[in-house]
Amino acid sequence: KGDHEFSGIATGYLDLDNTKVRAEGEEENIAVRAERLRTQGAVFLRHATVRGTLMFRDASVRGGVAATDAKLRAPSGRGFEGEAFDGERIRSEQILDFRRSTIEGSINLAFAETRGALVFDRAICKGQLTLTSAVIGGNLRCRGATIAHPEIAVDCQGLTATDVSLCDDFHAYGQVRLRATDLRGELDCSGGCFENPTGIAIDGQGIRTRGNLFLQRPNQPTGPSESRSRFVAKGNVDLVAAHIGGAVACHDAAIEDAHDDRFALNLSRCEIGTDLLLIATSVKGTRALGLYGATIN
Repeated sequence: KGDHEFSGIATGYLDLDNTKVRAEGEEENIAVRAERLRTQGAVFLRHATVRGTLMFRDASVRGGVAATDAKLRAPSGRGFEGEAFDGERIRSEQILDFRRSTIEGSINLAFAETRGALVFDRAICKGQLTLTSAVIGGNLRCRGATIAHPEIAVDCQGLTATDVSLCDDFHAYGQVRLRATDLRGELDCSGGCFENPTGIAIDGQGIRTRGNLFLQRPNQPTGPSESRSRFVAKGNVDLVAAHIGGAVACHDAAIEDAHDDRFALNLSRCEIGTDLLLIATSVKGTRALGLYGATIN
């Protein structure tokens, strides 16, 4: 119980597997303080139970972070706005892995840098996932994850990565902001559900991908538990001025926006490298489909 400080320690690895940590401070409520931590190995938080903020700002964790099956909870009384994990400007050469974790509070990985992947597969996060201007050498994977926030559920503005996978029963309650994201590969939202009925469900203005953009039902399940759900957006899908190197594939999708002043699916000034496929897809709104100034090569 209380504030555990590891700032500045140089060590092989930091192992907190199966550990229970609870902050009891009256002000900051930081459970683990590890700003500027330097470690050649990994940080292990597998199956850990933490109440209070895990503070890893400016840390250098060469071996990555393994927080699979963890239960992380922000300081009491701070709800969606409290931070369960603060890894702003964290640096790593390996995977940052939060798969199957249950997180009550926000995850801050703004300006983070890793040569590996960032994984939230089947995680449940009741708070914002912030990845603004982060640099990911591998993929951002949120397959089957649920992320909920009253305003912005996922903020990836300015993110650089290989592929981004928000698919296979991924569910966002709140806006997913992908504005100005730069992807060396694909953006896959197959089988995802994006809900922000009174606002923008997906803000992809100015996004750049070298590969395809998938807004569809998954074609081929890759395992026995994979979803065959259709792509659903309850709110505007805004891809104005996007640059998609491959195709935009909307196959068996449903997009609906009740707002009077915008298109439900807005591809205005979008540049598409190959094809625009709208097959067995429902697009509903006062203004349904915007293609003003779009280019399909």
